[in-house]
Amino acid sequence: MIVKVLDLLDNSQMVYACSQSLRYFYRLACFCSFLVLWAIVSPQLGQAQVGSTGTSGAVHSKNLVKINSLALAPTKVSSASVAKDLGDFSLSIVEDELQSAFKSSTNLDVVILSSIKGLTKDELSGSLDKQRAFAKKHGLDGLLLAEVQSFTNRTGSAIGTNQDAKFGIGLKILDVSSGQVVWVGNYYEQDVAAPLISITAGELKSPKFRSVESLIKEGAEKLGADFSAARLKNYLAK
Repeated sequence: MIVKVLDLLDNSQMVYACSQSLRYFYRLACFCSFLVLWAIVSPQLGQAQVGSTGTSGAVHSKNLVKINSLALAPTKVSSASVAKDLGDFSLSIVEDELQSAFKSSTNLDVVILSSIKGLTKDELSGSLDKQRAFAKKHGLDGLLLAEVQSFTNRTGSAIGTNQDAKFGIGLKILDVSSGQVVWVGNYYEQDVAAPLISITAGELKSPKFRSVESLIKEGAEKLGADFSAARLKNYLAK
């Protein structure tokens, strides 16, 4: 009789242990399913991925090698909607990044027109002919024109975003003497959050999202490098 009781106790303990194991695996399966579902239905969560497109190149290559200094005209916006998206964001940030990138990649003298003392409002915001004349007066070879074509400032938290950072810009460089467009460049980039959750040692990796300022800096550096490469290619071809 005692042996039967002990056997029953052993069996109940085994059943209890099995039920506990099943509960553990059930909870683990539910947790894994939750992570997979979260990754699929939440494209705004996860590790940031970047998509970009851009084109650049010489238009009148024979004049490109003549550009040894640049005047950076005031940055413009392509439309009223882009101006609305910009809000109170200062375009001087774009101009500063362009100046820094083109200086470092080409070793050319790059002057921001709006920073020159004594420049009148009419000369600054006037026609291209006036800007060209002013650049020529100061011994500058090229006029760099920038137009912001797309802009979105990122909003969200450290683990998710309501809207991704986005930045697009078009550049033209004019030969001051002839007025010809000698080079064009375009840049567009949007920081898109991919539906991906990485698990390392049982812990979720923190997603990394980029700001619009970082996209502006990267765009300026890429365009500066493209212009430098086009100019070098033109020089070697001669």
